[in-house]
Amino acid sequence: MLGVTLMCGIAIAQPQVGSTQKDFLPLGEGRSIPLPPGQWQLTQAHSIPQSSYAWEALVLKNTVPNAKVPYLVVRHTTSPVKWGNTVCVSDTSNAYQFLVSSHGTQASGLINKCSRVFQVGNITTWLKSTAPQSEWWKGSVVGIGDFESSRNKSLLLAEVRVQQYNGRGVDISAFIVPPKDAGTGKFRTDALAGRKQPDHEILNNWLSIFTESVEQSFLYKKTAPIMALQFLGGDNTVLASTPPPPQSNNQPSALKSAPTSSAFPSPSASSSESQNLALARQAIELEKQTLAQQLEKMREMLAQLQQANALAAVQAAKRQVDTAMPTSSPPKAPTVFANRKALVIGNDSYINVAKLNNAGKDAEAMARALESVGFKVWKHLDVDEKKFKQALRDFRQQVQGGDEVLFFYAGHGVQLGNANYLLPTDIKGDQEDQVKDEAIQLQRVLDDLQDKKTKFALAVIDACRDNPFKGQGRALGGRGLVPTTAATGQMIMFSAGSGQQALDKLGSNDPEKNGLFTRIFLKEMVKPGISVDRVLRNVRNEVVRLAKSVGHEQTPALYDQAIGEFYFLQ
Repeated sequence: MLGVTLMCGIAIAQPQVGSTQKDFLPLGEGRSIPLPPGQWQLTQAHSIPQSSYAWEALVLKNTVPNAKVPYLVVRHTTSPVKWGNTVCVSDTSNAYQFLVSSHGTQASGLINKCSRVFQVGNITTWLKSTAPQSEWWKGSVVGIGDFESSRNKSLLLAEVRVQQYNGRGVDISAFIVPPKDAGTGKFRTDALAGRKQPDHEILNNWLSIFTESVEQSFLYKKTAPIMALQFLGGDNTVLASTPPPPQSNNQPSALKSAPTSSAFPSPSASSSESQNLALARQAIELEKQTLAQQLEKMREMLAQLQQANALAAVQAAKRQVDTAMPTSSPPKAPTVFANRKALVIGNDSYINVAKLNNAGKDAEAMARALESVGFKVWKHLDVDEKKFKQALRDFRQQVQGGDEVLFFYAGHGVQLGNANYLLPTDIKGDQEDQVKDEAIQLQRVLDDLQDKKTKFALAVIDACRDNPFKGQGRALGGRGLVPTTAATGQMIMFSAGSGQQALDKLGSNDPEKNGLFTRIFLKEMVKPGISVDRVLRNVRNEVVRLAKSVGHEQTPALYDQAIGEFYFLQ
């Protein structure tokens, strides 16, 4: 669901500390990170300054008990960086790393990838003494906490890095519970000595899949899920062994008297022991088959991801070339797409509260602009309570799963408690309970669209004026509406910040018929080849600039939980 709500509020980076994520972690601008299975709670967010840029660090805790991956630390840049070599190239002398892979990338390439694994001895000791000494880790320790579920246990720490030269970069640290009954020290020693067991291959393949999925979701903004990490558990050397042959009567007496393996008793064993032998052999064969099937699935998924990323890289390079080359081709005529639907509502003619001047004109202009970029539009002006609710019901019936949806509202809006309400033209507002009953709760509109499983849903709410129950404007209880929670797939934008007033005019001589925010939005959305998230940021920057030119503060606030990349006009 694409939810962009243009309302009054504070620009809060998404996701927020305390929020819970599943499957993907949205990072803004359509970028995301695939998450291992579980329920991931964001426990800490901070910045790590560098000489010319900064890492934004997010700590996530898996709240599912006994999770294979209990914690993640995601660090990403929000501006382009001219990257040097990854640690796979520059840190080859590190004696502690193992299962190191550059995933086929070259140091001179535009895309560089790296994954590697470390052994963390006592995790509690490491968190209290080693990690705080490092600038890279000390800010994240607060979010990880005491690590009660793994106290005094040794863990694996996997690092995945994906970076694009003169572009963005992301680095993910994943704490991993080792295979059952397998010490991390032996796990690391065997890997370095070349004595790799099936669990080494499983972890290596999983990290390859994770790396490719991160590249696709973060760099190319196309969500790519990952598989669950499932070790076989325990010491898997038995998979490479076969039962010893039965002893013959010609064997030396020393061998005859030697104790036999409990797993493979001698032929003279009892009938029950023979049955146990058969069961043991069956278990070994089953485990072999399970391993083979698991590895085959991982290889198939990895091949698909690698192919998709190679194609995406070529397409990205082609877009850069096409953008740089001038063209004389005339623009294509707008086409209405079956999966693009918009509901537009503008309320000016209020009966019992202050009337408005621009809401209807803003809605009219928005409807025309949306039609020009392929949306089928349902437009309503000056709707009372009955018509407002009917319009929402009718539109909900039109929306189907996979649609790209936009909801635009211009009119009065109020904050009551922790919720925002959109006001129909016949609202009375004698009592707070009455307003709650007769008005339209914004969150219910967003929830309805999310329930429809829309591919992308954008809600645009221009409701940042003064108290409508005190004579003028669009907001109750002073200027400002309470920030709205954005679900995954939503983008929310407020036309002005908390306590700010959204301008209708840039002075008495301003000839424009639309409010400041809407007029800028209309110009930016019809520019071809610019993704929706960039359109919204361009709108915010231009609104701030023009408002300052007349001595006014107005900063549209953007909440971004969208996953993937979408365009008004390609």
